[in-house]
Amino acid sequence: MSPENLTLRNIPDDVLAAMERIHEAGHSVWIVGGAIRDSFRDLEAKDWDLATDAPSDLLLTLFPRVAPIGLRHGTIQVLTPVRAIEVTTVPAPGEPGILADLGRRDFTVNAMAWSFPAGVFLDPHGGLRDLHRGLLRGVGDSALRFREDPLRALRAGRFISTCGFRLEEATFEALRREVSGLSRVAPERVRDEWLRLLAGNAVPEGVECMWRGGVIRETIPEMLGGDRGDRPADDAEQAVRHAARTVHECPAGTTVRLAAYFHNLGVPSSRDAPGPAARGCMADPAGSSGMAEGILQRWRASTRHRREVASLVEHQITADSHDRSGAELRRAMSRVGRDLLRDWIDLAEAHARVLAHDFPELHGQWPDLRRRILAELADGFPMEVRELALKGSDVMQALGIRPGEAVGRVLRALHERAIEDPSLNRRDLLMDFLLKAFHE
Repeated sequence: MSPENLTLRNIPDDVLAAMERIHEAGHSVWIVGGAIRDSFRDLEAKDWDLATDAPSDLLLTLFPRVAPIGLRHGTIQVLTPVRAIEVTTVPAPGEPGILADLGRRDFTVNAMAWSFPAGVFLDPHGGLRDLHRGLLRGVGDSALRFREDPLRALRAGRFISTCGFRLEEATFEALRREVSGLSRVAPERVRDEWLRLLAGNAVPEGVECMWRGGVIRETIPEMLGGDRGDRPADDAEQAVRHAARTVHECPAGTTVRLAAYFHNLGVPSSRDAPGPAARGCMADPAGSSGMAEGILQRWRASTRHRREVASLVEHQITADSHDRSGAELRRAMSRVGRDLLRDWIDLAEAHARVLAHDFPELHGQWPDLRRRILAELADGFPMEVRELALKGSDVMQALGIRPGEAVGRVLRALHERAIEDPSLNRRDLLMDFLLKAFHE
């Protein structure tokens, strides 16, 4: 798309209405940032951000629903029925103000503006040229841009992953020099950028830049050190790349992609052993799970999200899983649970593709294991306690006990027995076992 084609037809009605209101109040207003970038890439813009020389206190009165999320930095959110529009007040009236604002943005591809209603396109830093070249370049003094907001180092990885950009060498060197500033960034912001990076179509390239630039060292040091902090540098590098490739093979989904990224955090059980256990390609699932949960706790993720990711990592299908008995497979599926089962299978599929590429001797193992998993599902074994043919009320009546932990312990014992042999999940057989094992 050329600058002339960014017309009012491309702008959503609620964004257009917000600009009209600001303009009618006597102030200049511009579309800035990602909406311009994405429009030139013939993509539907997801985020519509505005810049204006209207003061923040006036903006608060112009719109019925406003969130003053960044008021001390001159930014508010205008809440429409469709979206939240971020509106930032520029430091001076008219064109000098918008030019100053663009001069402080992170990368040139995000430092373009389009004025309303005149439709004047502003590109003072060559962003459109860089966009056509697929180049991610810092605005002006890149080191200063990273010092202003260290999270921009991680944003670089996100744009590489989601937009397919390559990072200009001088900008990369500035990133590497300033990367220590990430220690000052709020954990939630770090988390959100990593989630966006891992959702991209070029995750290996984004992660590679974050590895070489030191961003992983600053934000996820566990990926370098393992559970004992002594993973050799070569093993750590291979482990990071292996994790990124596994994410790339996963379908879209925050939980499964996080689990893929964290699945091999632990130090390999035997570094010198040949095959997939060596050099960081496979790790201890329980150790990796604990480390993944620790990272997500540091990032202030929800308890549910921490537990889901940790469960997928802990019960992942490993390179030796083809040796698992039917009972062991059913037990793993039960511990993951039905809600996460699709993610569990997707993670195993992705990991298997990566391992089969690196270790051809493993090529035929996953299809056979997948058939066994699907067969267990088709047979309908009781994956969860509530799927037992015997209920808590039956246990209480048969044993003459009241509701409480004792009922749960009995049900779990019955469930374990039914997992070991699904044919026993019949009311009469479970009742017979219950009376013999627990009745005093």
